[in-house]
Amino acid sequence: MKTKLLLMISMIFIFSSIDYAYSDQGKTDLFLNNNQITTTLRGKRIYLSIPIGGEFPLNYYVDQVIDGNGQTTGLGFLFKQTDSGTWWVEQNKMCQKWTSWYDSKPFCFKLKRIDQNSLYWIRDDGLEGTARIGETVSR
Repeated sequence: MKTKLLLMISMIFIFSSIDYAYSDQGKTDLFLNNNQITTTLRGKRIYLSIPIGGEFPLNYYVDQVIDGNGQTTGLGFLFKQTDSGTWWVEQNKMCQKWTSWYDSKPFCFKLKRIDQNSLYWIRDDGLEGTARIGETVSR
């Protein structure tokens, strides 16, 4: 009887902890700061997971230029397949502005690490997703 009670209390504690970790309060504590964002993205290829499967590669160069190529995604009929622009970090968000994608409107993203090679992102308009941190890139 005592063992069952202890097990139940342990389970309640574990599930309460899990619930907190995934509540809004828990999520906000895990977002990357300016330095962490810069260190994570600068000079890296980031692969955005796309809903239909596959990945969309974006290159975040050291000089704050960004470029992307959607040719391998099969989505070329929806938008211009390649574009470039600028990226910067401010107020613990990564921001980017493309030359033509998104009508050249800037968007900012909060980022947090899922694990060593994966990120969760949420854009300032609420759109969210995941990405994989890839290889080093240079221009």
